[in-house]
Amino acid sequence: MELQASAGMYTHIDGAHSRVTLGSGMIGRIAMERQPQLANLSDGSATFSDPEWARGEGIVAFAGYPLHVEDRLVGVMAVFARHPLTEFTIEALASVAHEISLGVERKRAEGALRTTGQTLQALVQASPLAINVLDRNGIVTMWNPACERIFGWSAQEVLGRPNPTVPEEEQESSRRLFKESLEGRMFTNLELRRWKKDGSPLDISLSTAPLYDVNDNLVASMAIIADIGDRKRVEQFRKEYLHNISHDLRNPLSVILGQAYLLEELALIGKVSGQARKRGQAIVKAAQRMDAMIQDLVDSVRLEEGQLPLERRPVDLDHFVNDVLERAAPALGGRMVRSTLRAGLPPVLADADQLERVFMNLLTNALKYSSPETEVHVTAREVDDEVLVSVSDFGQGMAAEDLTQIFERFYRGKKVRKARGLGLGLYIVKMLVEAHGGRIWAESELGKGSTFHFTLPLARQPVSF
Repeated sequence: MELQASAGMYTHIDGAHSRVTLGSGMIGRIAMERQPQLANLSDGSATFSDPEWARGEGIVAFAGYPLHVEDRLVGVMAVFARHPLTEFTIEALASVAHEISLGVERKRAEGALRTTGQTLQALVQASPLAINVLDRNGIVTMWNPACERIFGWSAQEVLGRPNPTVPEEEQESSRRLFKESLEGRMFTNLELRRWKKDGSPLDISLSTAPLYDVNDNLVASMAIIADIGDRKRVEQFRKEYLHNISHDLRNPLSVILGQAYLLEELALIGKVSGQARKRGQAIVKAAQRMDAMIQDLVDSVRLEEGQLPLERRPVDLDHFVNDVLERAAPALGGRMVRSTLRAGLPPVLADADQLERVFMNLLTNALKYSSPETEVHVTAREVDDEVLVSVSDFGQGMAAEDLTQIFERFYRGKKVRKARGLGLGLYIVKMLVEAHGGRIWAESELGKGSTFHFTLPLARQPVSF
């Protein structure tokens, strides 16, 4: 404990006596036992921790009282006297102990609040994110240095005035947003367009939070703003680049396919040899693979940006899986895929076309990396409010380091580096599953095979065929 105040003949609060160990001396014992104490030299009950000081000052008596708020000790009040003390002194201390305890607690709370306020102020001032506060009338009451840097207006120019960053065409939507924030609603990562002082547009990500006073009255709205201009420019460049690449690759590809189809037709009517027909078919297959890779590139970007629309409807998985396996039999090369879905499985909510893409990718991978004589198993069961689907093979399996990265973009496992494709298949599968609100993960053991699990949300309405 530390001495906080002293009055009477001894008023300084520094020195050796300013710190007391819990349980040490009369004050320390009061703190530990939380009981008042009265001691006089005349009856032998007073034992001062510094007898020489007591003799020098003529101290012959001591009285102390614990200070606590509810069951929490906040201090000890003590009296040292040059004359004997009686129980009346303890009663007098008791009569003021509660008020003094509250005062000590209030002072401590005020100090903690002041420290917290200073810490928060320092964080706001040092934050790389723009932070401003608008009162209920829409007047700016806080404008941190990041606001000055991002928008160009100084705090002196903005404080006490309406927010100057909202362009004319966004005024109405901004007023609605501000009104809802004053009703207690919080917004996260809203992407908006604002203006800088020099008149140039600025793309921002906005999050808001309501601010309340001590009486729980909503008095202001705080905005936290990130400049996302660089990210937007990169995204736009990527879109344009991918569009151009896709367009530039598909144009010559369509010519190659056209010529290959023509070669096949000429072979059918005897204009060219059968060998030429086989070459034409090889060209068609290679061109189709390239077209699929281009489509994977395009779709991966669309999925990342949430731009691949999903038409989700209730899907009966048992019927769906059997239908996919029947139609895909030629593409699966006659390999055995066994479907054992649990009876009475409820329908899932999914885009059937994209779900087929997920299944086909997992099935072709399973068949590609397992022996021709082994089967691939598809199972599904209901778990809570989801359906858990599993695709298992009995192939070569994956190393632990591959297992942690197989869903990453362009990743190729160490044993499959020479396989065809871009390494986007499982990445797209993961994005599609997550776009449906599900999860996907894999389990594998080298030499024993792999199992890919993914979940789909249950549908809340029946399936119609």
